[in-house]
Amino acid sequence: MVEGSGRRLCAVAFCASVAFTACGETGPGEEDSPGGAEEAPAAAELSLPTAATDLPFWTLPSTPRFELGTGEDGGPVYHRVGQARMLEDGSIIVADRADALLFLYDSTGRFVRTLGGMGYGPGEFRMISGVAPLGGDTILVFDGTGRRLTTFTLDGDVTGTHTVELPADFEHSLSGYELAGILEGDRAVLVPDAVPGQSRTQADTFRIDIPVLVVSREGELLHRLDGLWGMEAFGDELTTMIAPLGWRRIARVTEEGILSADVEAGVIERYDARGTPVQALQLSHDREPLPPHVQDDWTESRTRGISDRSQRAEFQRWLAQVPFPEHLPYLSDLHADGDGRFWVRTATLPNEASESRWIIVDAEAVPTAAIELPPALRILELRGPHLLGLWTDSVGVQTVRSYDLNRGEGLGT
Repeated sequence: MVEGSGRRLCAVAFCASVAFTACGETGPGEEDSPGGAEEAPAAAELSLPTAATDLPFWTLPSTPRFELGTGEDGGPVYHRVGQARMLEDGSIIVADRADALLFLYDSTGRFVRTLGGMGYGPGEFRMISGVAPLGGDTILVFDGTGRRLTTFTLDGDVTGTHTVELPADFEHSLSGYELAGILEGDRAVLVPDAVPGQSRTQADTFRIDIPVLVVSREGELLHRLDGLWGMEAFGDELTTMIAPLGWRRIARVTEEGILSADVEAGVIERYDARGTPVQALQLSHDREPLPPHVQDDWTESRTRGISDRSQRAEFQRWLAQVPFPEHLPYLSDLHADGDGRFWVRTATLPNEASESRWIIVDAEAVPTAAIELPPALRILELRGPHLLGLWTDSVGVQTVRSYDLNRGEGLGT
């Protein structure tokens, strides 16, 4: 997502309960769920330790099991990684958004073949907006720009191509969505990723409701879930940017349903595969107050590259209007590991190039461990003891690394 004149970013307003609408036909034995608000259960308290020594510590090995995208052994070099997924047999599929290509590797990291490519025909994409396993040797690929879902076998055969059908009055472009995961074997969950914003008559902070969509593999819209994803933006009639440390709503797909968190309110909620809220947790740890220099440091980092003094001063004055909260958010990111646990990333200051600290919470909502990850590593997928991450070096070169976590004796069982 890019900030600046002519580019628009937007946000979702926080909902205490999710607005759940069922669309299309029901399956066998199902009933249409009415539109409206499903009441979330009362939130149980979840206190995250503030000191790393309060929990057992997990670590990464000093070197990964393997690293993909280095160009060695005839394999590819990536331009812009969108996603990477682990399949049932341990093989890995990596999606390069820039080239609309999929790269398949076996469970040892050996490059196997390339799928897809830029184009409009069967098995081609205008942009790859996500990939997910459907079980066996079949994967589902989403092209948000082309509004298409394509199923492949791992041998490269195209077994189906379907257009995602939306109501005529649907107000958002699918080019801003990504395929975040699969529910109940074949229901694709499309989560907003980069969404056009709104022009404002004067500079202010705003949020916009962008729904999560659940569609069949044939492209039929099954459910629209409002209030599960979003971010706060600041802008005027010319420029819009993501508000630093502003409100965000994160949505992650798990094997059981959807995990969502409001970073400012500190509420983490679980939803089943049909969008019904089943658990709510309220984070209760003390939040760190923001030092007074944070906004000045952030403004300096945003304007450092502007050589024209008058333009730089003008942009600095504009940035001075961006509101900053008094405290850090309760969290900054969220992931699930496929074994019933979820990982909560503690919040850090903007532009802080330090290790990211995560608290691992078990299925009973009890914090069980902590881990710190290098700043160059971003989690792509967690699967039991395995971590698949995007590594970006100091000059922006991207590779995908696979690690086996050191979870400590007696942990993670």
